[in-house]
Parts: sequence; C-alpha cells; structure tokens
Amino acid sequence: GLVDPVQPESSDPPLAGQLVVFTGKLSTLGRKDARALVQRHGGATADDVNARVTMLVIGGEGFAGGASTSNKIKRVEELNAHHGASIRILSEEEFCELVGQPTPAELSRQYYATRDLLGRYRALREDHLRYLVKYGVIKPVLRTNADTFFAFQDLAPIKQANEDMAAGATFRSVLRALLASRQGQLAFDFSLEASPAKIVTL
Repeated sequence: GLVDPVQPESSDPPLAGQLVVFTGKLSTLGRKDARALVQRHGGATADDVNARVTMLVIGGEGFAGGASTSNKIKRVEELNAHHGASIRILSEEEFCELVGQPTPAELSRQYYATRDLLGRYRALREDHLRYLVKYGVIKPVLRTNADTFFAFQDLAPIKQANEDMAAGATFRSVLRALLASRQGQLAFDFSLEASPAKIVTL
C-alpha cells in the first residue's frame, strides 16, 4: 500500500511490491542468489520484461558477446517512453546498496580478487591458487559469480609462492615448504603421485 512519507520507521522491506528483472552478467552474485535476495527483501523476479515489471537491474559484468546493451533494456526504455510505464533501471552497484549487499567496488577494496592477484603475482597461475586452497594454505573469504576473493592474511603465502617460483622453484616444492611452515614440527611429505603420505619429523 501507499506509505505515509512522514513515517520513516515504516518497516516495508526495500523491494516490497517490486517485480525485478536482471540483465547482463552480475559480478557479485549468481542469478539464483540474486533472485533469492529479491524474495528475501519482499519482491518477486521475472525472466522477461513486461508491463508489470517495476525494476531492471543491469549486471556489472556486461553482456554476452560484448554487446553494449540488451533487448531487455531496449524494451524497458520503450515501455517507459511510449506506454506510460515507470520501470526503474538500476546498476548492480545501486541494487546492492538498496538491499544492503556489499557492492563490487567495496568487495575489491576489502578483499583481493583472484584476477588481481594473478595480475600482480606473475609466476602464479590459477591452478596454483586452486591447489593452495585445496591444501588449506589459503582460504577464500568469498566466491562471487565473477571471482574468488581472498583476505589480507592470504597475501603472505601467495607472495612467498610467487617469489620462490619466480626464482625457479617447482610448485610442488613451494607447496611443501608452505605446508611445512604452517604445520611447524610435523610436515606431511605428500607427493602428488599416489605413494602413501609419510609423516616426517623435522
């Protein structure tokens, strides 16, 4: 219903009564999560734009095939211009702010995205980072649709691995050294071949 504007304490969820459509690839959320978020905040989602839609959210990662816009945007503009609709067009940032999610910019200020780490530490590849995660050397704080993010404390082992590999060490020896330094007195002498793990006392 209509909310009296002099009552800021109105507890209507931010998307109450909204019918939301997403277009383009979202950078912070998967589509499923985004839809669930809309429902949690009192709205509903649709796959296609029609006259009942009230909000269009444009994903921060852009559109398939490098297109600059989408048919959904064109349809909304047409409905707004010629059919008396007033569909709000929001960027992903604005949508995140509306529902209290961290925006893409906030995430990249708070955490380190895989693509930035690989850009900074040139000796490392994505599969190296995956192995470091698998063996518990580093731990992602967040996985989004577009990237995996790490916290500040993971920079030290990543930087160490990068320096050692840039100096010619194999990834396996780097991984072993990082595991040994984490585990102190007991190092697992594992090898990626299938021999049984031996526990080596240092």
